Amino acid sequence: MEPKFYTSSDIQKIFKVDKDTLKELELSGSFPVPERIKKGAISVKAWPISSLPSFGLKCGFFKKPKKRITITVFTQKGGVTKSSYTHCLARVLALNGINVLLIGLDSQLSVTTFTFPGLGLEELRALKPGLYHHFYENASLDEVIRATDIPTLKTIPETSEIKALNEKIERARNKEAFFKEKLMPQLINFDCIIFDNGPSWNNLIENSIVAADTLISPVSCAIGTLNVLPQNLEEIAEFQKDLKLNFDFIMVPTLLDHNNKLSAQIYNEYKNNYPDNLLPFPIRKSVKAEEAQAFNISSIEYDPLSPVSIDYYQSFCELWKRINPEYAN
Repeated sequence: MEPKFYTSSDIQKIFKVDKDTLKELELSGSFPVPERIKKGAISVKAWPISSLPSFGLKCGFFKKPKKRITITVFTQKGGVTKSSYTHCLARVLALNGINVLLIGLDSQLSVTTFTFPGLGLEELRALKPGLYHHFYENASLDEVIRATDIPTLKTIPETSEIKALNEKIERARNKEAFFKEKLMPQLINFDCIIFDNGPSWNNLIENSIVAADTLISPVSCAIGTLNVLPQNLEEIAEFQKDLKLNFDFIMVPTLLDHNNKLSAQIYNEYKNNYPDNLLPFPIRKSVKAEEAQAFNISSIEYDPLSPVSIDYYQSFCELWKRINPEYAN
């Protein structure tokens, strides 16, 4: 896939910055030198995506956290755009100059599929080494961590041995804290670590929750999610109580269909029943979001002025404010 380039106008839209501010920063020499690309019959100056974190550091809408933040994304229900939300969050944080490590723990390779476009399922399953090889076959962490198209976003992809890793951890001492004790101390160079999980409760999910400061649960505005949500939340609460864990729990409403009365009613149920945990900015159901997913980029990169991109922007800003104490007044 050819690298995507972004013009000054694109960058203004992505980072919500005005033209004069961007021009002033560019003239100050704060940004990489642009290239010239063809746009129709003319050539314009533009920057590859690898340059965007430089803009994000100067005029982005997120500040770097003062200490490392660890996020686990988990919902015991498929089809709620969990991995899409995780992938989009990781990319947008990275575009703002935040050093992010995205770790996939789903045997369906969900977030890895988004992260490595162009690879078929068999090629994805053949990716090595992964976390299993690091812990049990002496692969170095440098071998396991992969680069992406954004220099501030790295990933540890799921591999075909992810199920074997789950089984091995079952036999480990202090098994719920395996990641916290053996993985997290090695990740000191990252500002933010994000775990993406499958929907079925297992040892990997338990480890990612124990390691996390924040647990995010996307919940779709659909009847299937509404029906199973109380039981799912009870299981998380029991696990938190049993292990005496202290993490922020945040619910993200997704797939809101403004043309569907039932979808709107379900969203209102969430607002009424979980006012302290629910982010007040739902992510709507959108063709634009699906198109962005097809290109393996965030909606904010794909079409920053679209309604669903505004949803993501508002959701991420509120989320980042909640999990960063320094944002509090």
